Amino acid sequence: MTRIEARPLDEALCSRYCLNLIDVHKRLDEIDNTMKIMHNSVKGSLQNMGSSVQGSLQNMETSILVEVFLIKRQSHRLGQCKFTIYRQIDLTSVAGDEKRRVVSDLVMMDDARLVICLSFQCRLLICNSDGSHIDSIHLQGNPCYVTAVNITTVAVTLEHISCIEMYDINSITTINKNLVVCGANRLLFIYHHTGEVVKTTQTECYPLRLYNSGDRIFYSSVDVEDSKLYWYSFTDDKHQYMTFPSKPSWMTTLQDGSMYVVCTGGSVIHVSSDGKQHENVTGLCLGNDNVVISYNGKQKKLVTIYKVQRFARGVAVQIFKEI
Repeated sequence: MTRIEARPLDEALCSRYCLNLIDVHKRLDEIDNTMKIMHNSVKGSLQNMGSSVQGSLQNMETSILVEVFLIKRQSHRLGQCKFTIYRQIDLTSVAGDEKRRVVSDLVMMDDARLVICLSFQCRLLICNSDGSHIDSIHLQGNPCYVTAVNITTVAVTLEHISCIEMYDINSITTINKNLVVCGANRLLFIYHHTGEVVKTTQTECYPLRLYNSGDRIFYSSVDVEDSKLYWYSFTDDKHQYMTFPSKPSWMTTLQDGSMYVVCTGGSVIHVSSDGKQHENVTGLCLGNDNVVISYNGKQKKLVTIYKVQRFARGVAVQIFKEI
């Protein structure tokens, strides 16, 4: 090493030095290539691991969603009672004269207010679901049926009067909306801007009270001997029916599109949303068929009240919460 360090940088030594530098450069290139290969290999492994983990998470999520869906389907199976008593409101003191204390319909609004038709008193009774803040709207005739149009508006049909009246239950003003109503052996489709009947469809019976579920309108017959539940489908423009052991008297649509139908004798039948299956509801006893029943999907509450108060001394609204 002493001789090499002291040796002058002649041509032979310079050539040897260049060869050593080239060899070192080659080794550095080899090391760089090896590191790149290792980097790509590690990166690929991490990507594969990430895809595997993501796939596993997606499979777990799908499995959980399927399980939740199956649980939901199980909780909504036909015939199972989905409600338990939540509250009972005594409105006897505000319902007026006992002889004129006839309820023809009621509805729960999305804000939980109740609107009750007192037929013989020509008025709508309005209150909160706890019975507070009671108010009335006086009408020009006997109210038959009421339905919610939006959070503040109801549509009311009046007995022996061929019109639909719309009321804002906040400011009590009349407005117009688009509706479907019963006619003599037909359904009428009303254009909400002009009130013009834009379509009619013939029915096998004189329809009584309409209930919407998906693309279907369900109804029963005014004939007391007719135990069929009818429906009209928008999709195929057809009318169909199913026969019950007794006559349907009242019904309401639930959140999943299925229906609760109260029949003569007080039994409650759960009808699937497609109208193809039905089962008796166990665990929900309404006492008799003379009951108005209404469900609100936003509040998840079922409301009942007797139509004719001779079956009870007072006016009591029962509210059931969804289990």
